Amino acid sequence: MLKERIRLWRLERRVGRGYRSQLEKAKSEDDRSRIGKIHDQYRWELLEIEELWQSLNQQKLVRKARRFSLPVPTRDTSTIIMEGWEDDNWKLGRFGEMLLKDHAVENLRRVIRREQKEKIDLILIPRISLSIGLLGAAAACFALWVVWYSR
Repeated sequence: MLKERIRLWRLERRVGRGYRSQLEKAKSEDDRSRIGKIHDQYRWELLEIEELWQSLNQQKLVRKARRFSLPVPTRDTSTIIMEGWEDDNWKLGRFGEMLLKDHAVENLRRVIRREQKEKIDLILIPRISLSIGLLGAAAACFALWVVWYSR
């Protein structure tokens, strides 16, 4: 996962540097049509990289949902026939990545947050309460010990 993030970050920087040098060269030649084409190509490359980032973030979200044993929207890849394919929760991106629709991402995030909150409520809060209670009892015992031996 981290390797993929680093690879995408490097790709984004490399694409930016490459187009920046081409753009400077075109600006020095004052070729407006070439400048427009370079901008269009750069935007297209950025859209592809953005889709890869989106796919990577959604994979992370799906893994987190599976870690909590939550239901993940299923996708039927056997019915993908053409570009622009969609079902209730998934869509095929411009560059061939399977992406969750916005409402599916929101629902998945909401369910994960609820599960994390329940986990904190069930596990962490009772442990903190127990720790504070034991600490108070230990302080009381120490105070009694000090009073007992200070006589």
